[in-house]
Amino acid sequence: MTEETSHPKKREPIDPSGVADRVIETLRARWIELMAWSIVLVYSTVAVREVSNALFRADKIALFGISYVLGFAVISAITIAFVRVTFAAVDGMKISIAESIAGSSHVFVRYIATSSSFSISMFIGLLLLLVPGVVFMLVFGFAPILVIDEKLNPIAAYKRSATITKGTRMSLLYIYGAAFLLAFMALAPWTLAPGAVGIGMFYAVATLIFCAFSVLSAAVTRALQAREKGVEEERLTQDSLSV
Repeated sequence: MTEETSHPKKREPIDPSGVADRVIETLRARWIELMAWSIVLVYSTVAVREVSNALFRADKIALFGISYVLGFAVISAITIAFVRVTFAAVDGMKISIAESIAGSSHVFVRYIATSSSFSISMFIGLLLLLVPGVVFMLVFGFAPILVIDEKLNPIAAYKRSATITKGTRMSLLYIYGAAFLLAFMALAPWTLAPGAVGIGMFYAVATLIFCAFSVLSAAVTRALQAREKGVEEERLTQDSLSV
């Protein structure tokens, strides 16, 4: 009796059109809620930066340090809550402000550790002729939001990001490359002719872009998770058949 050995199918890349449809549908159904959160996050970040810069220029270094640390903590807490709201929107669910904030406390330190280490690594990679930074982003770029969504520790989040992006990183490059190109085109008036258009309009457009990118990242993450779940289910089926 011969034993046939089955091999798992090659991992298929995620479908960019499916991701785009999910982003459009989410923004169409929940744009007011998501834009409100985006405005809070963007303008809180701007306010923290302006206060910190003012204290630094005034040579109040101690107050600058305190304001920077406190501001970073506040922005991180708002970011965690916003990510949870965004994932709920992509999933077609709703969570209250209280629920989004309550869920933030469990991953606060893990998120700060992961996002900080990711930002530093990205900065170093971009300094090294850009390519290492892009590669690092494609492999590990989902680690910070996986800490929030799957409640992982930093090391597990980096490993998880590397796993779910395997075999589809070129698709991710196309998706985010197209998104960055559209964002650049939207901000072209301020990039090519600074001062020609009011700063208020700049922040409005930038906030809209930030909101769209946040939904895009959540939709891509869900597509990657569904894809990895399918691979794991296929592996378990093959293991059961081989027994």
